[in-house]
Amino acid sequence: MREIALLFLLTAGAAPAPGPEAALTPVPEARIPHMRAGLWHGDVDIEGEKPLSSTYCDTGRVVVQPRQGACRRYGVRRRADGALESDSDCTDDAGVRWTIHALTWGDWNTDYSQDGRMVRAAPGHPDEVIVGHSHFRYVGACPKPPAAGAANPLG
Repeated sequence: MREIALLFLLTAGAAPAPGPEAALTPVPEARIPHMRAGLWHGDVDIEGEKPLSSTYCDTGRVVVQPRQGACRRYGVRRRADGALESDSDCTDDAGVRWTIHALTWGDWNTDYSQDGRMVRAAPGHPDEVIVGHSHFRYVGACPKPPAAGAANPLG
C-alpha cells in the first residue's frame, strides 16, 4: 500500500487557496474523476526522501487515493474552484491503518497536482507521517496498452 500511497502523493506549483467549508460538495465514489488512460510522467517529492520521477502507462485510475481495505471514513469533496479534497481512514489487509488527507487540482486529462499528508500506523511500530507533493503530466498514448492491473513504478 505504501507504493500506492507514493503514487497518490505525486506536485508542481502551489495548491489553490483553501476554500470555505460551505463551498465543499460531496462527490460520490462512482463520480470521482479518473486520469486519462495513457502515458504519464509523474514527479513525487516526499519530505525527507529523494525525489522520484517516472514515466509510465496508466489504465485511467481515480485521481485520489481509492478506498482500500476496511474504512472508518472515506470521502471526497469538490471545492468551488474545482479542486478535490479527500479524507480517508482505512486499515489494509496487513492491519496497517492509513489516515490520509489530500488536495488534488488541475485538469485530469492533461496535467494535475496533489498535496497530501498520510499517517501510517502499523501494529508494533511507531506511526510514520508522510507529507508529499506530486505532479502528473500526460505525455501521450502508451507504446502498447497497459495490461489490466499492470504495475506502476510509482505505485
